[in-house]
Formats: sequence, structure tokens, C-alpha cells
Amino acid sequence: MKRYTIYLLLLLVWSATAHTATISLAPDRTWIPTKDNTCEVTINLTGAASNSKVIFQLISTNWRGFCMNAGDEADESPDLKFADAQSNTAEEPSSVGLTWELKNGSEITAHWTDTAPTSFKVKIRCYDYGAIGKINAGLYNGADENGNRQYVTANTMIPYSTNNNYIADEQESKTGWSGWNGSNEDDSESGPIPNTHTGDGLTAFEEYRGFYIKGTHKRTSPLKKDVFYHTDTALAAYGIGWADQLPTIFTLHPIEEDEMVSKGSRIINSRACKPFHILNQKAIWMQVRTTSRGDAMGKVHALVNPAQGPARWKRGEIYVNIIRNRLPRTKDFTKQVKKTIGQ
Repeated sequence: MKRYTIYLLLLLVWSATAHTATISLAPDRTWIPTKDNTCEVTINLTGAASNSKVIFQLISTNWRGFCMNAGDEADESPDLKFADAQSNTAEEPSSVGLTWELKNGSEITAHWTDTAPTSFKVKIRCYDYGAIGKINAGLYNGADENGNRQYVTANTMIPYSTNNNYIADEQESKTGWSGWNGSNEDDSESGPIPNTHTGDGLTAFEEYRGFYIKGTHKRTSPLKKDVFYHTDTALAAYGIGWADQLPTIFTLHPIEEDEMVSKGSRIINSRACKPFHILNQKAIWMQVRTTSRGDAMGKVHALVNPAQGPARWKRGEIYVNIIRNRLPRTKDFTKQVKKTIGQ
């Protein structure tokens, strides 16, 4: 009698575990969000039954615009959505067919009728260079004789970030980022001596999300102090003047007029990503002044308050008539303008 009892218990244990399913999600570790690219997440299943389904839900950021200084400032639509087109074939085994039902950009269902897949992928489309998302998945597995389904869940974050700072690990391995491993609110660039101000007014996340510079997207470096400037057409021929001789801690970025909010405010990170935002940093506006202002050849206006962190640029003025009038005939006008801009 004891022997039969043991056999019965083993059979019950086997029956209970044989139909227990698991689900896990594995994001693409090399994916970095950009405007209009896609990310694939692999779903791994064990013990899944026929006639089952996985329902996915996506929670996404909805930053304004698509990078720090470009895109519609009024647009707060989700930065990530499930793609309209999904693969109808499983990864493993490849003979398994999948049927997809897209409810909206934030919910989609994968269903199969016969053999269950052990692996398949779901595709997400990205609309922002700093997109962050969480994917929740629920497996409704088979049904017993009473019509009850087993329900198991899993979730993952995208992009893949081992230190949970929402900055893709893949980006942290690239030039300008390698060796940095701070928080998303980090703004600790230092130097050059004797400059005691740390940071450039841009958080690491803002530098990661990036900027449009002369019509091309660029992610800046959290290890460099970034200076953005716009030069009036009348000064364009002089470029950045002698500012190209600044210490290497600085990186200079020439921008178009429409890549800052306006000449009045000059904000270059107006599409703020709260809470990853310190202040509205501004570009330098280099403009020509033909009127006299004493005997100065140029002047930079800036707001500096050590208690409030990095300086915020206002504008630079180049007094071209004064330069012309004060220069000896032996001096080169172009060189002096470049020197003044650089200063």
C-alpha cells in the first residue's frame, strides 16, 4: 500500500510540474535609440502549450521633440510603440506560425494554435534619441479540463543598461564616453586650471540624447565641456576665430539659428527631460556691432553665479568699426577679428 501511495504522489508531482511554463525577455544589448529605428526583444518560453498567447504592454517616455534642440516642442506622444509589422514565424522552432493582434501602439498580442514556440521576437519602433521603455509580457498558457489557464509574467527595460541609468550600455562604450560610468544627472566636467567651475550645464542624459548641430544629430560627451555658438552671417567667414586654440576640455559646436530657441533666449536644451535637467543652457550668439562701445573690440555677456553652477552664455558682440579704426595699417583685420572672437 505504501508503494502505491509513493507512486501516486510522484505522478501528481510530475503532472503539476510538467505543465508549468516560464517566460523571460532578452532585449538587444547593442541597441541605441534613434529617431525612426527599431529594437527587437527576444521572448524565451519553456513548457508553453498549444493554443496559447502572450500579451505585451509597453510603457514609454514621451519627451518633447526628439532630441534636446529639435522636434515639435508641443509633441508629447510616446517615444516607443510596437511596430505595425511583426514576424509571423517563430525563431525556434521556425516551423511555428504566429498571429499578431495590434490593439494600439502600447499593446500587442502574439497567438499560436498548434506547436508552441520556444523563442520569438517582438519589434518596437523608436521616435526619440533618448527613448526609455518598459515591456511587460503575460503568457496565458493552455487550459486544463476545467478551462483554467496558467498565467506567468516577465518584464524588461529598453535600452539595455546594467547600471540602470537609462543610458544604453552600448553608448557608454563609444568614443567620448568610454571610461565614464556616472549617473544620468551627472555634470562634473572639470578644468581647465584655474577654472574652478565644474560641469557645462548639461546632464549626462541630455548629452546622450544629443543635439542637432548644423542639421546632423550628435551625442556630445559627458567628459568634455560643450560650448554651442551661432555666428551672424556677417562674421561667418571668420569661423570660430582663435577659439580653435582653446584647451582640449572644451568642444565647440557651431549651430544654425533655428537650432536654438531664438536669438532672444538662445536655449539649446529646451526639450527638457525632467528630472534629468539642471538649467536652460544657452548658446553664444556672435553678432556684429557697428556702433561704438568705448574702445573695446568685443564683449561677451554671461550670467555667472557660482551658487547656481555653470555659467550661462548670453551673447558675444564684435565691434568691427572699432577694430578697423584702432588697427595700425600693418595689422591684419581678419586676424584681429578672429582673435576677438576667440577671446
